[in-house]
Amino acid sequence: VIDVFTQVSKFPPVLGFLPDRSVDEHSLLTLTATATDADLPTNILSFRLDLAPAGAQLDSVTGVFTWTPTETQGPGTYPITVRVTDNGSLFATQTFTVTVREANQPPLLAPIPPQRIAAGRTLRFTATATDLDLPAQPLSFTLGSGAPPNAVIDPVTGVFMWPVPANQPAGTVTVSVKVTDQTDNPLTDSGNVVITIDRDGPRILSMAPSGVVTDSPDHVDVTFNEPIDPTSFDPTDVTLTGDSGFVPTTVQPTGDNVFRISFALLGPGNYIVKIGPGVVDLAGNPMNQDADGTNGEPVQDVFTGQISVRLADLVVTGITAPAEAVLGQPFAIAWTVKNQGNFVATGPWNDQLSLIDPANPGAELGLATLAVTGTLAPGQS
Repeated sequence: VIDVFTQVSKFPPVLGFLPDRSVDEHSLLTLTATATDADLPTNILSFRLDLAPAGAQLDSVTGVFTWTPTETQGPGTYPITVRVTDNGSLFATQTFTVTVREANQPPLLAPIPPQRIAAGRTLRFTATATDLDLPAQPLSFTLGSGAPPNAVIDPVTGVFMWPVPANQPAGTVTVSVKVTDQTDNPLTDSGNVVITIDRDGPRILSMAPSGVVTDSPDHVDVTFNEPIDPTSFDPTDVTLTGDSGFVPTTVQPTGDNVFRISFALLGPGNYIVKIGPGVVDLAGNPMNQDADGTNGEPVQDVFTGQISVRLADLVVTGITAPAEAVLGQPFAIAWTVKNQGNFVATGPWNDQLSLIDPANPGAELGLATLAVTGTLAPGQS
């Protein structure tokens, strides 16, 4: 004989007392809902939230409730309803209240990147910070102990200024910047900024092309030993002169420490390029081309480069041809090519022969193309 029993819930579950709670913003609230069931055998119970603020969770098996109120949820009061249900669908509910208290959050100072400045110049940067509270609290900036005696920071705008003494040694100075919120319970955040005192001006390492060139250049590229302030380098810092006098230029950065100086195509001749000394590095140091520790000297710290343009110039100096020719019959043509330039012409190059009808100059008839090898020295034919 097999007896079959069907379990029927006669009694609803009973929730344990859930007292009201208080919690600060951003703090975890946790509690455990408990329940009992009078049925025999005891029913399986499960928990859920019928009413709860955003972010609140209740474990359906253990009854563990967790909630971390956000900034926008405080201050405030929140009713929370817990339901427990047995496997016969009988249930019980209970509501308790959670009061979220306003809690001051510390301000957040944005990282300040390393700074670089030349001795004798004024360093400026702006410290920024945010306040996570709603509404946001007013913030005040200050400098920590150990800051240079003449360094200041605006308490409202965060603008930092330090007139670096001309005799400030090369090296690094670390300054602490603080930001504090203006509340009855003020909180502070701080950070350090590393300031490098740079006393060495930039130098030009190379200019290309330079020396003897066999093509007509329309630019040179100059490379410095460190990044350059691009606003400090313009055509007034460049003097390009040739056999015929001054040549106008333009200046364009092509990298942090590489600049292109452009000009009209240079013809044959000798050219001098002078740059500086007013071009400055990112710290503000003018050029120290002779690397003697003294920046911006009007003669010693000027870079000087040379370009010698040597070009071959092949010109047809004479053509011998019959006054008339018979159709279908060969005829002889002779010509002379002379190098009127100042540089050796090296083949191969092509000599092209064409017939032109004076009555119709646009109707050119190509006869032949002759490839020439060998060399022609300047003045040679």
